[in-house]
Amino acid sequence: MEFTQSEIAGLVEVLGTPQFGARLNLLANRYFATGHCTAFQWVAGQDPRCVVAEGHDDEGSRLAKELALEYTGGSYVNDAFVTRTMISPERGENVALIEPEAIKDAGFRERFYGMPQLRHELLFSKKLDDGLTCLSVYRHMDQPAFTPQELAEARSVAPLLLGFVDKQAWLDEHISESPQRRVAADPVRATTQGGAAILVPVNDGLSTEMRTRLQKRTRTLLLLSCAGLTEREADICSYIVLGFTTLAIGMLLEISVNTVATHRKHAYSKLGISSQTELFSKCLRLLPFHDNDVTFG
Repeated sequence: MEFTQSEIAGLVEVLGTPQFGARLNLLANRYFATGHCTAFQWVAGQDPRCVVAEGHDDEGSRLAKELALEYTGGSYVNDAFVTRTMISPERGENVALIEPEAIKDAGFRERFYGMPQLRHELLFSKKLDDGLTCLSVYRHMDQPAFTPQELAEARSVAPLLLGFVDKQAWLDEHISESPQRRVAADPVRATTQGGAAILVPVNDGLSTEMRTRLQKRTRTLLLLSCAGLTEREADICSYIVLGFTTLAIGMLLEISVNTVATHRKHAYSKLGISSQTELFSKCLRLLPFHDNDVTFG
């Protein structure tokens, strides 16, 4: 399974905004026939933060958010999967099938599965030394269970989905949504800064300072990835991740579109990837949990 470039771009477009959860839920529904989606993140032993809580309609989303508030308020301690994962020495990504019938805590089972009529849970998780990220998509009681093939397909996209959840959590904490978020087919617009015209993505909702900071951060992580990228290749890849077009990158770096394409091709080869989708996944996986994990000038 591989998401299309337009689907990835759609998620990137709403990163850092309240619309991210609904967009992620729609994507999960398209591929896994689910209608309920939640995501939580634990960092450094703290209580979990809700990143996504969405249902199949407005009432379902209201209920999902209500249950997420209860969960983060203390009910998570009765979640056997989280308890096992937290104490396990194993690290890395995992995808598991959770069936309510196997949950021993009857109160937890009824409140978080029976009452919202959820039966089959596909749970994506990523355990690191200092944190845990979980993304769950659910089917309702009248739907069939997930098949082994669907589980295998879920494992193939787990790194990308969990990377998006981590990035959304980081953006939720560090930036606010722009009140004048625009939606446009072309992901760049012209603006003037210091008397010079530049091109920036219209849909990212970032200040110039934050955009520059994220570009430098991504560039640094790419240079530290041991792939042997040149500084120019890292520049180009970091701008691609932030949504700049080839034309915009060429104008920013004062090089031709063909030169941008050549450097991109070399960078993709060194990174062992072949598409923009894989570049997003690679960079999202490189991003650490904490803002101070990487320093840059």
